[in-house]
Amino acid sequence: MRHSHAATFRRLSLPAGACRGALLVAAGLVLAGPGPAFGQTATVPPGVEAVERAPLRPVSDPDKEIRPFRLTASQMVGREVRGRWNERVGDIVAVLERTDGNPVAVAIEVSDYADANRAVVLPLEQLIDQTGFSMITLSAEQLEALPRWDR
Repeated sequence: MRHSHAATFRRLSLPAGACRGALLVAAGLVLAGPGPAFGQTATVPPGVEAVERAPLRPVSDPDKEIRPFRLTASQMVGREVRGRWNERVGDIVAVLERTDGNPVAVAIEVSDYADANRAVVLPLEQLIDQTGFSMITLSAEQLEALPRWDR
């Protein structure tokens, strides 16, 4: 036996138009996707807390291979970084390692904000390698929330 959503709403003593309205609200919530609610801060990307806690330094060996990119540290420095809409975000100015010598992040000089030429620390897991450039999928709010890199 088939029944319509409108019939269900009538049994609940709701006007027939409420069915369409409820579906539109539900669709809007699905399309909006996950994100910060009004008054909340942007979601911190994975790996940022670990990078913030670790003492970082520029990679000591410029010929060290940075996995999974199959590039050396010196090849990564100077690479352009683009955002999810292919907009220019900045350039990689340093590959950063922990004191144990394990590369875990890059410093990106961000060029499109009021606080021009500031460098932020981005975990390697947030960087996507493309031919000739690197890409990030962070929102502008997440990019703003990244820790600063002071050389």
